[in-house]
Amino acid sequence: MTKKEISQLSKLAAESFSNDPYYIPLDENPKERKNKIEQLFEKSTQICNEYGQVYMIKQNENIIGFSLWFDYHELKQNSSEDFSHIFSVNQPENYFDRIAYYANQTPKLFYLLAIAVNKKNRNMGWASSMIYEMQKTFPDYVLFSDLSNKDSIGIYEVLDFEVVEEIGNTRLVSYHPDSNSSED
Repeated sequence: MTKKEISQLSKLAAESFSNDPYYIPLDENPKERKNKIEQLFEKSTQICNEYGQVYMIKQNENIIGFSLWFDYHELKQNSSEDFSHIFSVNQPENYFDRIAYYANQTPKLFYLLAIAVNKKNRNMGWASSMIYEMQKTFPDYVLFSDLSNKDSIGIYEVLDFEVVEEIGNTRLVSYHPDSNSSED
């Protein structure tokens, strides 16, 4: 990935997530919160690029959507510093323990850190296509995420994810390829 792509992606993340309940604890001031989200995503994007997958949707050289994935076990085993960065936002007690509980049930798990599409390109299937690409590319992997955006649950349900737990305003969702194979 280029520095320009990382910068564009981070700016889109800041615009997309500044009012997301997950990121609100970063700062009371919306402008400062956006700056902090942008900084978080600059590093997070590099981590996902190294330990997972970064999907970008571009129009005229501009990123209009992205998804960031990382191999949970590879990252945890190889870089405790980067792993701590990914899970650095304050959350309710036992939040990260619950994520670890589900992750430790399988040796192959990709974690969806973030997915976003800019406002004028939403509801066109871009987010679904990025998730589906992961399902196709890594058919032996469990895909896992935490959702704080209640409006997005429909995307995951259509793609055979199941809600495995709710913690506060967040839903933990999981896709198990062996239990979601298509019927003949």
